[in-house]
Amino acid sequence: MLLGEGLLRLVLVYALPVDVMAGISPVMRTGVFAALIGWTVWYSRRGKRRMGSTSDVVAA
Repeated sequence: MLLGEGLLRLVLVYALPVDVMAGISPVMRTGVFAALIGWTVWYSRRGKRRMGSTSDVVAA
């Protein structure tokens, strides 16, 4: 995801004026990190649910 953000920034640097890119850059960074945090929380909870259901099967 960070690689994708970097590639998008590279394209936008050449496509947009400097002042516009300077305004968009912090918003992009915040959005990407919020998405990564959200995905990490979701994936962690999903893993815990799977481990809980697996341990119930093994214990039985």
